[in-house]
Amino acid sequence: MSIVKILREKGDKHFNIEKYPLEDLSSSHTILFLIDHMEIISDYFTEHRLESLSNEDKYYDFLFLQFIEKFETDIEHIPSEYGTQLKELVYFAKNEKAQINNGDIIKCIKENYKSIFKAADDHYDSGLRDETLNYLICFNSGFRDCGVFEYLIKHYTYYALDNLERLLSIFKQNGNRLVRLLMIEQIHRILDVRFGMICEAIVGIHNRGIIDIAVESARIVYNKIIERNKSGEDAFSLQIDLNLAYKTLYHLKMEEAKQLLSLKREIDKRVNGWIENDGQVFEFEIPIGEYRRYLEEYDAPPFYKYLALTHDINNETKLWKSHIDSLSEDKQVSLMDLVATAQGTNSYFTLSKKMSFDIYITNYSLQLINWFSIPKFEDEFREFFKSNVDYIFEVLNHDISFEGLDENIKNFLDLVSGAISEREHGIALFNKTMFLISFLEKTLRLIYLSVDTKIFFEKNITLGSIFGSNNNLNPVMLRLLGEHQLRWTRYYLLKDDDEVGLEYRNRIAHLRDVKPNNFTTNEFLSIVWIVLSTLNTVFVNLINDEDLEEYIMNARKDEVDGEYSV
Repeated sequence: MSIVKILREKGDKHFNIEKYPLEDLSSSHTILFLIDHMEIISDYFTEHRLESLSNEDKYYDFLFLQFIEKFETDIEHIPSEYGTQLKELVYFAKNEKAQINNGDIIKCIKENYKSIFKAADDHYDSGLRDETLNYLICFNSGFRDCGVFEYLIKHYTYYALDNLERLLSIFKQNGNRLVRLLMIEQIHRILDVRFGMICEAIVGIHNRGIIDIAVESARIVYNKIIERNKSGEDAFSLQIDLNLAYKTLYHLKMEEAKQLLSLKREIDKRVNGWIENDGQVFEFEIPIGEYRRYLEEYDAPPFYKYLALTHDINNETKLWKSHIDSLSEDKQVSLMDLVATAQGTNSYFTLSKKMSFDIYITNYSLQLINWFSIPKFEDEFREFFKSNVDYIFEVLNHDISFEGLDENIKNFLDLVSGAISEREHGIALFNKTMFLISFLEKTLRLIYLSVDTKIFFEKNITLGSIFGSNNNLNPVMLRLLGEHQLRWTRYYLLKDDDEVGLEYRNRIAHLRDVKPNNFTTNEFLSIVWIVLSTLNTVFVNLINDEDLEEYIMNARKDEVDGEYSV
């Protein structure tokens, strides 16, 4: 039994000892959780004094205390009511671990490294694994000949490869024995999954002077490509790895690079031939005039037409559903996705999906022109946009009268109206787009604060923390927006994983990879539509999801009770 396991049983089943920066939203929850459970922590260590590190549980307890100690630098940056208690907890942690020295740590890891890494897996605690690796690197001379590095390479090959840059100086000892173990003897275990990373590692060790192992590893890569080609693997799936292999062997100036170049030309020719002969041209008409007739003549309530800009009624549930959700669920993997290179795509944002969404979002966003070209419809748009935002905060029981949001809403609508009526372009649209994004960021921040009321600093809530990073999506916004809306909004404003995303917010803010004078109407209206779709999705989900209001109430109740479910 360890203190981490006890704390998980007391309320936070995902608690771990990985320390995040204070600006990360999870840090606020962690600090509050630790403060609320100070008595349990104190009682545990009173009963289980940390006088030695006799097993992996004692070691885990030691790392837990070390984890608390890391919050010392955050004390002065959080409200004093919490800072005082956190200071007491840090002081307690320092005292409890004072008897443990570096020799104890080295001895414990040497004797228990297998069970330590297993515990990290069992608890899904990357903090336990990463801190252990830090000690292995820091005190590497104390771990010679105990087998821990060999165990790491054989049983955690991916992890060893991910940290090769940090481990290389250790692996190079004794005639590069451990480099050979990883890059020659174990490479076959992960080559299919980490092909690109292995190619990078080969170039890396070659540049560090480990020539013979780099060449031998590259030859394994070469043989793998030849084997895959002979087995009849599809040219589309082979093309990407073949290009990586060729670049790697070319960098090493290996003779086999010439053979890969010949194969590369053959594969490229087959792929291009298929595209020319059997590929399809995608065309899409954008019927602006037809949509105007729809607005003027279709017999439906005005609010229905407004919401239909971003949502439609699901045939099965008879509930409103976002276009983004519908398109994401309908989109199947295309053969085109096998042709796409890794750049600009990932498993979620495939090439075909990005192309389809670009067409659809362009179509939907251009419909805004009709709404702001006819006074009657513009008045209705303004009314519905404002009422939807008001409804969101009414349900969330958040008074926005002092937030200046009413004025921001008016500014937002005026900017869109002016841009369309004046047919603005270039730098005028560029400047207005920054306001659109800032408006959405502020609104989402207020929405988040309406649910999660115990965040230390509002300034910590950035777009990045609101959406979450990579696949670690913010659970509150995931519930309010759903995965597809969250990912696509993040895609337009920031980035998804693997550096995939249009990243308009940062590009505009930092004048990076964007030319203000060339900013287009399509880009501007696409951002307007993303803002509209995001807020309408919150509005619709608050109405559709009967459990959502209960979820919000429980989240607030849990905060009062000292537990955090969001």
